[in-house]
Amino acid sequence: MSEIKLSKKHGFNPSIPVCFWCGKEKNEIALFGELPKDKEAPMKAVYDYTPCRECQKKMAQGILVIEAVLGTEAVKLGNPPIDKLGSVPTGRWLVMTRQYFEDNVDDEDLKQRILKAGKTLMDPATFTQIVEQAKSLQNSKVSLD
Repeated sequence: MSEIKLSKKHGFNPSIPVCFWCGKEKNEIALFGELPKDKEAPMKAVYDYTPCRECQKKMAQGILVIEAVLGTEAVKLGNPPIDKLGSVPTGRWLVMTRQYFEDNVDDEDLKQRILKAGKTLMDPATFTQIVEQAKSLQNSKVSLD
């Protein structure tokens, strides 16, 4: 464990991490100590893409599909990339059952790579198309969050 230099004004300077994926507070406390110019840490904030326990449970129920953008759209969001290509998640995600995924993806090589990983990033247009299809079918094999 590293040492924390206490803030003269704010002591441990605590903050409550918030889940990027659902917006709920995580059951954690981040201790910042002295920040530059002895600023106070925000009471609550998103600090990373690590899901909370509730989201982790949901995400583990099938194939995780995360909507993400690249390039200028990613820059507009102002969030750090989630992968080496510079993809930035928008915050929208869904989980498909493995069977539904297998039955609805034609590209065999792509299908096998995603099944092995258990997750994939998807552009907004395709993601929206899947969401609309799932809504119209009221499909229980796709969980929308």
